[in-house]
Amino acid sequence: MRKLSILAAGVLASTVAMGYSVNPQPDPQNPGGFIMSAADLQAAEDAKTADPIYAEWAKALATRPNSVVEAITVGNPNNPENVQRLERVFPETEWDFLTGMAHESYTYEKFLKAVGKFPAFCGEYTDGRDSDAICKKSVITAFAHFAQETGGHIKLSNTSDNPQGLEEWQQALVHVREMNWSEGQAGYSTGCGENDWRTRRWPCSDTPSYFGRGAKQLSYHFNYGAFSEVMFDGDASVLLNNPALVADTWLNMASAVWFFLTPQAPKPAMLHVIDRTWVPSTLDKDLGIGYGFGTTINVINGGIECGEQNKDKGQPVNRISYWRGLAEHYNIPVEQDEVDTCWQQRPYGSVNADELQKYDDILNTNWEAEFQYFADRPGGMSFECKLVGYQTAYSALEEDGYEKCITDAYGAHQSWPEIRIVSADQIVTPTPVPSGSVTPGAPAWNANSVYNKGDKVSFEGAVYEAQWWTQGDSPSAGGPWQKVDGLVVQPTATPVVTATPVVTATPVVTATPVVTATPVVTATPVVTATPVVTATPIVTATPIVTATPVVTATPVVTATPVVTATPVVTASPVVTASPVVTASPVVTSVPTTVPTTAPTAVPTLPGDVCVDGLDAVYEASQPIRVIEGLGQVPVDLSAFNFDDQALQDLTPHSVKVSHNGTSYEQTVNYSPVSKILLLDLSSVTELTNVEIKLGYFDCAGNSKTVTLKATIKPDPKLIDDINDQVNNAVNGNPVVVGSAGWPMLLVLGGLVAARRRKQS
Repeated sequence: MRKLSILAAGVLASTVAMGYSVNPQPDPQNPGGFIMSAADLQAAEDAKTADPIYAEWAKALATRPNSVVEAITVGNPNNPENVQRLERVFPETEWDFLTGMAHESYTYEKFLKAVGKFPAFCGEYTDGRDSDAICKKSVITAFAHFAQETGGHIKLSNTSDNPQGLEEWQQALVHVREMNWSEGQAGYSTGCGENDWRTRRWPCSDTPSYFGRGAKQLSYHFNYGAFSEVMFDGDASVLLNNPALVADTWLNMASAVWFFLTPQAPKPAMLHVIDRTWVPSTLDKDLGIGYGFGTTINVINGGIECGEQNKDKGQPVNRISYWRGLAEHYNIPVEQDEVDTCWQQRPYGSVNADELQKYDDILNTNWEAEFQYFADRPGGMSFECKLVGYQTAYSALEEDGYEKCITDAYGAHQSWPEIRIVSADQIVTPTPVPSGSVTPGAPAWNANSVYNKGDKVSFEGAVYEAQWWTQGDSPSAGGPWQKVDGLVVQPTATPVVTATPVVTATPVVTATPVVTATPVVTATPVVTATPVVTATPIVTATPIVTATPVVTATPVVTATPVVTATPVVTASPVVTASPVVTASPVVTSVPTTVPTTAPTAVPTLPGDVCVDGLDAVYEASQPIRVIEGLGQVPVDLSAFNFDDQALQDLTPHSVKVSHNGTSYEQTVNYSPVSKILLLDLSSVTELTNVEIKLGYFDCAGNSKTVTLKATIKPDPKLIDDINDQVNNAVNGNPVVVGSAGWPMLLVLGGLVAARRRKQS
């Protein structure tokens, strides 16, 4: 984020009308690379994030230095303004009242420090909104969810385990570490060691141990890394190397505040639901989503707890009960348009990419390379990034996210040029050759000049026309140049007129010779080549894990925990032939003018590729671990060790998942950049083998199949939820998917240290 400044971002068009220009120039220090102006980059970013909500997001995620946070103590008159407000509306006595069963690692002072890190929580509103009331409502909302996610859940009648006679909404923050996990215990190493952008950005320690910790049970290396960057001025290594800090220090509460303040498009930040900075979009209204506590449930765990089929489920019933008990005790006002349930809402997670494309008022939070083709830019590349609604390597909620996307700091883009950002005075724009018709004496080609589409030059006795932006490419080599005439026509010299002879004494007159007319120079006919138009590759917007906090919900403690033995199932790889699917080619209309010479083909666009040699079985050596709540499970294809590099280009056209003897066709929900495939495994009820068949086209246009085999291991405590989903499917009701527990980033599982098993 830009600290307390307005977040900027922007892209997509090199015209002045868009408010910015895209002017990449060859990098004099790196042959084949390019330089771009920092000012142009900032202008593009500003144009992309001109909507005022981006400024609000920047303000909400602004942070204070840790030196200021560490100085915060209970009752200190020098505490920051928002901390003093928190102490006023929610004093330590109220903390004690709600944490009678809490783990000793959670303290009121740590809560104050966590709030002090983020000025927006319990911050000052200068537009007439009641700052104290919003602060109090935010705290009570958070505690209602704490009581569900990390609470004791012990009935009043159970006096042996609840001797204090505490209401369940008074039993928050019982767990600080995920059940059955302890410090020094290795695990949760999903993604560690993989050659992908997540590992390059957030490298795991030598002994990874990224299980759930803190009030929101932060889990997995990419979430520890992302949270560490926010807490320690961009340094991901602090928590990656010492994750125990999330349990033992004030970070155990800060992770929860971070989640509370962070949007995950199309989901709003919880704070903005409460303070009404968020205004429901057309999508929200169509989903039945408005203001009230119910929407905060949808933000947290809508895929499992929202929708009419979940109306009587224990989890949402508990949350609503805790909220009502707390709201009544603390006299929290509830407006007439607020609804505290979400059974009448469609879960955010049930909205697919095709549906999202119907709405033009959704603001996204992640940057992705723009792979639209631009004929007037080097190589047809865009040199821009766009906002998308799925996880990428680069977040629009980070201060330098757009610049990192343009320079591809973590190697996440395919076929992206090397770009260096410099000051404006280092950009020297070559003088372009004027466009338009060229006479037979076309200007000679100059290796240092910039030529745009339609420009003509003479080279080695022929005229060539540029088919797209080019500089330094020899016309005779083809590529961007097309020869439009074999010879350069030179003007015919005007013949000399013979002088009239002088008359001699004998007056014989020599006839005056006829002057030969100067021949007209005929211009070499200019033939405009019909450019070959290559279809712009389409990137499927798969909402995957963002660089926002993922929090695994802590399992609920029952009076007598039941341990279910997990049966071991050995997967036997089977290859099933996929039906042949014929792709429908995309046809782009081409102007009807036919060149006299066959035009040179336009270079293949990024992502316009084919794949050979993947007809085999690839098996994961460890199960896909599914934590609190089962729904869309992101499977990282980069985890599979394909022997060749075809995975770089694989884009499935069909997906079929088989388990328990049943096959399910699924919508292709896949990010070709992050290599993440979202699967709906909501009908899995036990340790089970899963086959994932991906259909793709080889370079001959034939439909082929890649088979991925893995084991799914769900959390035993969520069997009831899963059975509900199975019953929904059996009864013809919608099977919903979504995030789990408090996770903001939908990280329900993954594959670890996958190895290829060759087909015998």
